[in-house]
Amino acid sequence: MTDQTPDEHLAAMIVHALLERSLILASDADEVRARMAMGQASPDDWTFWIENVIERAEKEVTDDAV
Repeated sequence: MTDQTPDEHLAAMIVHALLERSLILASDADEVRARMAMGQASPDDWTFWIENVIERAEKEVTDDAV
């Protein structure tokens, strides 16, 4: 049996799916999970997390081109 609340369990499942699809960075996963479980993930948070993914992808493309 787990000590997770239903909210925490659902947040963990969603974060896992987002990570599998590279929609959030692993470095943001704990924050995403915690804020989702508490119901405190704002639209600005999502924008920030998605921009992190885009920024990382752009950097990887630039690094590969060098």
